Formats: sequence, C-alpha cells, structure tokens
Amino acid sequence: MVHRDLGFSHTMRYSLGVGVAQAVSRAWELTRRGSDTKVVCLAGDGELQEGSTFEALRFAHDAGLRNLVLWSTPTGRASNRWPSRSTATTSPPTRGR
Repeated sequence: MVHRDLGFSHTMRYSLGVGVAQAVSRAWELTRRGSDTKVVCLAGDGELQEGSTFEALRFAHDAGLRNLVLWSTPTGRASNRWPSRSTATTSPPTRGR
C-alpha cells in the first residue's frame, strides 16, 4: 500500500477511471510551476480500459510530461481477456455454406 509512512508526500485513492487522470493533472501542474517533482501512479489493467484514462495519457504524451511515472499491474479484472482455449478458433468462419 502506498502511504506517507513510506516516503510519499501525497496519497490519493479514487474510483476506477479517475486515478490516472488525477496523476496526469498533478504532473502537468507541477511541470507548469517549474517543479521537477515526480508523480507516481499505480493503476490496474481495468483502470487502463477507461476512456478518461486513455484521454489523460494522450494529453500527457502530447504535453511531453517527463515527471509522470505510471506503474500498471495485471490484476486480471480487465474485461478484455483472451478467449479460453475452448472458445478460440484456429481458422476463420466460412461464409455462404
């Protein structure tokens, strides 16, 4: 668990889809103020599927943020899982038969 006792000055916990956007916003503001402080964001694979997360990361890239560190963990809770072997096909379906 990320906590102030571990040396982090700010800890935030938000609902799914908000954490990355908040981290990008904080990194942008620190950059705008001329600070070289790093912002570390921990996000699960489900968080990375959120549209707001995608938009925030796109902004971070376009803005050239160099002080944002995103750590992603595969929690297994994402909705885009690989199909199981029993449902996967090895050849495309045939049409017109």
